[in-house]
Amino acid sequence: MLKTDAVEEPASDRLVRQRIRNRIIENLELAASFELQQDYESRVPFITAFEVLEGWNDWLRADPRRELPHAVLTIDEVAALGPVHVCIEEATIELRQYEFPTMEQAQGLPKWSALRDQSAVALAVLSQRGRMSEDVEEE
Repeated sequence: MLKTDAVEEPASDRLVRQRIRNRIIENLELAASFELQQDYESRVPFITAFEVLEGWNDWLRADPRRELPHAVLTIDEVAALGPVHVCIEEATIELRQYEFPTMEQAQGLPKWSALRDQSAVALAVLSQRGRMSEDVEEE
């Protein structure tokens, strides 16, 4: 094993937030597309539809409108993410009628369709600035 003296510095708060922004965009892409959801399920057959919802909760634990906008999320972006959060909560409740819900079952639910639609709106807003660097702090 090769030993080096190089010590990796921890990522700054700014860089971490940029990475989280990118993960939010990825989650919106999945939530906004029934086709991508079905493809995901076919590639990872042991998942349930809850995985789409949990992906959101990995990066945003509360309604994003409760947080102040910061450099990686503008006021408009935060405003666009708020309704997605509401749809996530509502879809979670509606999806509980199934023990191990498939994407097909989820996609047949009204709240899941609302989630898809709101995710597409938010994705369009965040796509105006797009993804940020994973390695370098951006202005």
